Amino acid sequence: MAVKVELFLNATWTDVTSYVLTEQGGIKITFGVRTENGTADANTCDLTFKNTDGRFTPRNTAGAYYPYLTRNTPLRVSVGAVERFRGEVPEWPVRWNENKSFVTVSVQASGILRRLQRSTALDSTLKAAITHLSTYLNGNITGYWPIEDGNNSTSIASAIVGGTAGVPGGTPDYAAFDPGVMSREIANFNGGRATFTPTVATGTEFTAGFLIQFPDTGALTGGEGLFQVVTAGTVPTWNLLYSPTFGGNILLQAIDNTGAEVLAVNSPGSLDGQLVYVKLEVTQNGGNVDYAISPLVIGGTSGTGLGSIVGKTTGAPISGAIGTGVIPIAADVYIGHVVLAKDNQALFISNFDDGLHAYSGETIEARMSRLATQNNVTISVASGTNLIAEMGPQPDGSLLDVLRAAEKADAGGILRDAINAVGLSYITRRGRYNEKQATAFALDYAAGHLSPPLEPTDDDQNLRNDVTAHRDGGSLGRATLASGALSTAAYPSGVGPYPFEDTYATYLDSQLPYLAQWLLAQGTIDETRWPAITIDLTKNTSLVTGFDALRPGYAVTVANLPAISGATSATLQCIGWTEYLTSHRRIVTLNCVPGTIFHVFELDHTTYGKLDDNRLAY
Repeated sequence: MAVKVELFLNATWTDVTSYVLTEQGGIKITFGVRTENGTADANTCDLTFKNTDGRFTPRNTAGAYYPYLTRNTPLRVSVGAVERFRGEVPEWPVRWNENKSFVTVSVQASGILRRLQRSTALDSTLKAAITHLSTYLNGNITGYWPIEDGNNSTSIASAIVGGTAGVPGGTPDYAAFDPGVMSREIANFNGGRATFTPTVATGTEFTAGFLIQFPDTGALTGGEGLFQVVTAGTVPTWNLLYSPTFGGNILLQAIDNTGAEVLAVNSPGSLDGQLVYVKLEVTQNGGNVDYAISPLVIGGTSGTGLGSIVGKTTGAPISGAIGTGVIPIAADVYIGHVVLAKDNQALFISNFDDGLHAYSGETIEARMSRLATQNNVTISVASGTNLIAEMGPQPDGSLLDVLRAAEKADAGGILRDAINAVGLSYITRRGRYNEKQATAFALDYAAGHLSPPLEPTDDDQNLRNDVTAHRDGGSLGRATLASGALSTAAYPSGVGPYPFEDTYATYLDSQLPYLAQWLLAQGTIDETRWPAITIDLTKNTSLVTGFDALRPGYAVTVANLPAISGATSATLQCIGWTEYLTSHRRIVTLNCVPGTIFHVFELDHTTYGKLDDNRLAY
């Protein structure tokens, strides 16, 4: 059995197998989910290197691998041509005996989940959306101030590295208003001003944007300042003022370089009492200046006012201000997420609009993939068919917290470390349905495929027969099993009530009854459980190919079980495993859960087309 251990040193995979103590403890790999209803821990690989010549001592300048042994040096393990583990080594602890004749370094390499467990809270979804726009990454956004600063702030932090902080005037009340799930609290400038200086830019167009909570009808009389942009060109000043017209909206005013007003136009729609993201796009069009004023009402209808100023020129933004040069910001108006850009389409991108709504309605797969991309984490997603929008607003928390919330809402998906990359892998609940059951890893007890201990169990560890599923911030759905062996009925007709209640980040209340019914089905599987199955692959070489192709969420079947076990066969799903490797032995213990729950009804299917044998899918 050819086991290979490699370290990624000096940009090259280096074979270090000959230094691994394969007989004194060997190599132990743990992978995936350990227990039913649990989540995956970080993959780990434990092994010990001989270090007699000091090559595995990171700070040994005479060591053969100096200076390439660092924290999180990549390590991979292969059996034959198949990679079985890839992870990072976070530390290199050197140990020796009294006369220094036996020097070792015992390491535990881990998948990326280990690092993600220490990640900090994510940015708000609006901040994340803006800072991941292509226009931001390409330098077209020249200034961005989220104004999510804490209530003891004395300046307004720039979100652009090296950018200039905003300068408040008066006595702003920071963190004074919670706009909801898309943003942290933003400020009330209390009738004062604030100025913003973007990075130096040239061009013939610009975008200005800001989030604003308008006061209720009647709080403002008209003419109060909201925002100002100063640019190059013969129309250098653009003011946005409050107007009571049409139930309260924005008056866009342009002032030319002589001080004359050359534009005064109202934006569409009523904005009083609304949370709005305002976008002003201006561009040179031949000898004229085109403009578009777009108040995007959060959770409401929006419109765009378009037009041109004849015979004038414009340019990239030079400065921005809350309030205007002569008129302070209106009192009791809350503002955040100020953007200045040298691109007139800087914020007209779907990802920005999705961020405004905290990505409500996106699929499990989309949320996993987006979050991974935004945070420079590799992920692969194995999904099923007939996908629907399932997720509610993205919750607060670290990257791993938010990914786990999506996994939980899926009610059966598995998020784990990848097996052959330092990254993540996700199989959706639908991905675990019939197609994974149809290609089972087939074992036969009578053929000697299984090694002791084999300990089936019938217990109430995961029993739940009265399920209530809540939507975060919404309603609930409930499902109960009133009759049958695992029902809420008293013994001997049932087992009595086993209530279960939890909250899920689903999109709509209408999903909750189906989610509750699915959770009930998971919790009332009336069959023997086989938590662990051990296989000696050294003795059963015919099973090696099947095991190497196995992944969490794939099916395992066991035929010809002894009568004493209470079953003739078992249909399971693997959720993880532990693998022991030495120079001459390979033993694996599979972590398994009942697999019949993932047999779901499939119209016109020869195997899954019978409702009495299969369940309705969630």
